[in-house]
Amino acid sequence: MATWIEGFLESESELARLPVAARSAHSTHFELGAGVQRAVITTAPQYFRSPQGWQAYDLQLRADAAARWGAPGAPARLAADGRVWLGEYQQHTRSVGVLVEDVYTPLHALPEGRVAGPRLVREAGPFRHELLLTEDGVKEELHISALPDGLEDGYLVYETHSRGARLGLSFSPGSSMDAAGRAWPLHRFEVGGVAYTGLAFEDLARAEFPLVIDPTVSYASAGDGTITGYSGSYTTAHTTSVHFDTGAAELIVGQAFDTGIPRFYMFRAAIKFSLASLNPLAVIYAANLRMVCTMDESTLADFGVQIVKHNWAAQDPLTNGNREAVFDACLAGTTDAVWKNTSTVSVNTPYTSAPLDVNWLTPGGTAYYSLRSSRDAAGVIPPANGNEYVRLGAGAHGNVNRRPALIVDYFAVPSATGKLAQPNPRVRIEDTRIKLRARRRKTLLDARNRGNDGR
Repeated sequence: MATWIEGFLESESELARLPVAARSAHSTHFELGAGVQRAVITTAPQYFRSPQGWQAYDLQLRADAAARWGAPGAPARLAADGRVWLGEYQQHTRSVGVLVEDVYTPLHALPEGRVAGPRLVREAGPFRHELLLTEDGVKEELHISALPDGLEDGYLVYETHSRGARLGLSFSPGSSMDAAGRAWPLHRFEVGGVAYTGLAFEDLARAEFPLVIDPTVSYASAGDGTITGYSGSYTTAHTTSVHFDTGAAELIVGQAFDTGIPRFYMFRAAIKFSLASLNPLAVIYAANLRMVCTMDESTLADFGVQIVKHNWAAQDPLTNGNREAVFDACLAGTTDAVWKNTSTVSVNTPYTSAPLDVNWLTPGGTAYYSLRSSRDAAGVIPPANGNEYVRLGAGAHGNVNRRPALIVDYFAVPSATGKLAQPNPRVRIEDTRIKLRARRRKTLLDARNRGNDGR
């Protein structure tokens, strides 16, 4: 697995030939010349600090002395049986089963797993459980290949035991998406100190398989997330959020209509980038947003993916309590630029947006944006059954080449203290011996001249 910066430079050959001017946890700065630098800033960390300086993350799982799996700089450790350690906190997903009126019946115990790059994979029956190591935590995925036999009521869930202090940890609610690209409500229950996460049988009966559930636990609040509204009424779906997710592999932007339920869906995303690595006195003169479409579901209608100037700092991190404010402000916000129209998008290809308003960016601060569909912004109802949305690589995407980045060109200021660098003064000390010799020569000439004049 390549590091993020290696993957980025594979598609940016011109930058690959330039010297790196600086690094920080979330950025790489390249020297363009004439005092101009280009910062490539990501939502997920690029580097960790070691005694040797900044080191790029390589999340290939490696066994340590305690027979646990991890990677340099990454805080999480995994065991073959699926146990996860994050500091004093531990969690262990043991089985998949059915929860009916707080009574859990296991269907399949999850066995010991195998390592596949940055993932620990465990499989049992129609279920594949994966733990994906991330730069600041671990992402959990349950892949369901088919509806289990005999499931008639209740919830299909996986069972997770946990213990230890959760101080400083962030837990995303997760999301669920089926093979047709439809989002399904994800439910979480606590019974006797055990967590159960999954889907209602009535939703599974309408879903297309395979289906994926993907919550995340990490030491940092996620830099992006998707807020979803859905209802049998388009107006309600358009104005009222129901669910949010952070730390997922993908962001979803657009609309959908499922006539079978019937249900309208509205997907909007929030994203942020830290500009802390830029000197507060730097002058930004250009910026673009680079993203990758991982799935194009704009089959009903094409639309523009709008980048909205939306400062959601007061709602950072996203929670159930503030998701509505972010959902509404994304709809009401001012469009900064269009990333891409879906009519010209090829999947798994990086594209940069039209130029962004540099006045929205503050060196040393944080750049907040949200993403919406142009048809969503205009309130255009989907014309028929189907989808008109895209899925974009998020900061937690397992393929580092799919992750978003803010590209910022700026005039650098040499000193972080805010003082312009001054040249070292050179004091010139004149040689007085030269002056004395000159005076003696002048005196001798004057004496000779007076002698020649007879005086």
